[in-house]
Amino acid sequence: MSALKYSGELRLTLEKEIAQGWIIPLPLSYISSLRNGELAPVGMDDKQYTVQPDGSKQVKLRLTHDQSFNTSHGKSVNDRAVSEELVPLYYGGCLSRIIHYIISIRLRHPAVKILGGKSDIKAAYRRINLHGDTAELSSIMMEDFGLPSLRLTFGGSPCPNEYCVSAELCTDLANDILHCKNWNPEKTKSPHASKIQPTKYLDESVPYSQAKELDVEIPPDDHGRVDDFIDDSIVIAPDINENSGRALQALLLAIHILFRPLDPKEKIKREDCLSLGKLQEEGFLSETPTILGWVINTRLLTISLPNKKYDSWNRDLLEVIKSKKISYKNLEQLLGRLNHAATACSLMRYYLNRLRNTLTNWQVTGHTKTVKRYLSSPVLEDLKLWQRSFLPKIKVGMSLNLISFRRPTVISWSDACPSGLGGFDSLGNAWQFKLSLEDSIACKNQNNSLEFVAALITVWLGTKCHWLESEACFLAFCDNSSAVSWLYKASVDETRNLPLHLAARKYADVLLQAGCCLYSQHIPGQKNVVADLLSRNFTHSNSQLTTFVLETFPSQVPPSFTVSPLPQEILSWLTSWLQKCREKMGLQKILEIKKQEYGDGGTSTRDASTSTTMFGWKNSPQKVGPQFSEHLQQRSVDDSFPDQMRQTWLRQQCRRPLQNWVRFLGQTWGTTPHMSQGLKPCTHPYQDSLEG
Repeated sequence: MSALKYSGELRLTLEKEIAQGWIIPLPLSYISSLRNGELAPVGMDDKQYTVQPDGSKQVKLRLTHDQSFNTSHGKSVNDRAVSEELVPLYYGGCLSRIIHYIISIRLRHPAVKILGGKSDIKAAYRRINLHGDTAELSSIMMEDFGLPSLRLTFGGSPCPNEYCVSAELCTDLANDILHCKNWNPEKTKSPHASKIQPTKYLDESVPYSQAKELDVEIPPDDHGRVDDFIDDSIVIAPDINENSGRALQALLLAIHILFRPLDPKEKIKREDCLSLGKLQEEGFLSETPTILGWVINTRLLTISLPNKKYDSWNRDLLEVIKSKKISYKNLEQLLGRLNHAATACSLMRYYLNRLRNTLTNWQVTGHTKTVKRYLSSPVLEDLKLWQRSFLPKIKVGMSLNLISFRRPTVISWSDACPSGLGGFDSLGNAWQFKLSLEDSIACKNQNNSLEFVAALITVWLGTKCHWLESEACFLAFCDNSSAVSWLYKASVDETRNLPLHLAARKYADVLLQAGCCLYSQHIPGQKNVVADLLSRNFTHSNSQLTTFVLETFPSQVPPSFTVSPLPQEILSWLTSWLQKCREKMGLQKILEIKKQEYGDGGTSTRDASTSTTMFGWKNSPQKVGPQFSEHLQQRSVDDSFPDQMRQTWLRQQCRRPLQNWVRFLGQTWGTTPHMSQGLKPCTHPYQDSLEG
């Protein structure tokens, strides 16, 4: 459909690609005589826009191949690709690596400016040739001509992997040049070096935000680093020594070296490998570089949406809210935008579940994708929340400290069972809540949700401490694997599980309001002793439980451990949440107690006693027994709880892909740390929090 809609633009694009030698025109009848000749549909991608200086949007068209189209062979070209033989992709963690490197610089240099810049390779995919057999499979049709694609296509699943080889080679070379002590950028440079604009600095009045400690080891490097994402090459460097004059130069020189220089006598028209238009617009180092669609403020350590992108997205969002309806295509685009925006704060994705479910239901019902449909009131409320709160927050900027791999500053443990909930944290907060009989019955099939709520309340209680440091990082331990996974990601359909849906949204709201981040990990139930005790023992006072835990499990809790009643705000929300559970189960009248009546109980069949009844009391000769009416768990002989927590944390760290915080390809200027060297274990589950 897009090929017909943009037929004029499609023809101009194909003529340009033929002139540049990216596509070869053949008679249409000749395609069938090729050994691997196949035709695939072609279209014009119109999902991207270029924002004009006046704020208006202009559709940015790009030729695409539908190589997922099933041919006469029964399988598409993409389905026949052997993915196991492809070179792995590395640029997926580019933004994360850049963020971690910026934080590592700030940790080493609290008051040093950090500069960033980038350059683009023009028509990057068209720089790489396709194998002859693959070119025949990637043919398209225009009028009476068959057009085999000689270069990488937009739509071929192996193409990103194929291009990755050249992109990473260029990045490695740029890093080697940047770290070469003998390189003189005044003598050996790109022919476009003169086009680099002066470095742009923020005003000196802007403060230097400080970085929080990472739990991964970033190799120290004050020369700067180059990374890449497809055709974007990015450089970050501290503003020390001669870095401001070398960083971007090294990047341009590497691109120039790898691509053959242009010859004016060439018969086939070729364009410069460097995107000169973007170099003129973005070819400078700055403390606020725009990287992969984000503005990174290296002085404030924030990530935000560019103003033009925010204005465009906000305007479109307002139009949807005002009209209350949207087409499938626009809904898909809107969801993609908001999901991209949530890169700056993953907690906001908890407020996209209704939108995702709407899109899924649209697919299931099979309604046409072009006709607009009305959105439900809850979905519209979520869109209003994004428009009024979330997008403005992301425009101002979210802290890089909250989206990096952090060393936990507060650790919490929680548990739930049919009788109650409880938990404590490394700040010393401890709590418990006894469920009524009605609530226990209503939550009979909601134990996983109860575990999630217990973890939520424990963290919520920690965020209310006045001595909690800014941008704190919580590590939540619980012995329910479902709750652990929901703390990381909860795609909940409220029509199927309303209690969990409400709890997940509250969890996100608590952390957003507190400006904190959270990790979650599973702990075996037999090791979660203190939290288990808090969720089950309701026969003793808070002071009695506090004393017992401090005396019996001194290595598992901080000295400030105190069991206290829940604050009224948390208690009110928990009571309301339990009420929703009762309503969901239809158990408002779970247990009906018959009215007690007095009357004749019947004639006794036992003979009356002849003994004399004596009234009064005397002091018991026996010694007064202990205050506790039942035995609590005794101290373990070998309490290795701190070591077990360290090992659990280390195992979790080992599951993280190394490429998300450090680039480990073919650079020659340094060595890449082994996975085990990149871990910084906590010496005690709560020691760091107490020493602060």
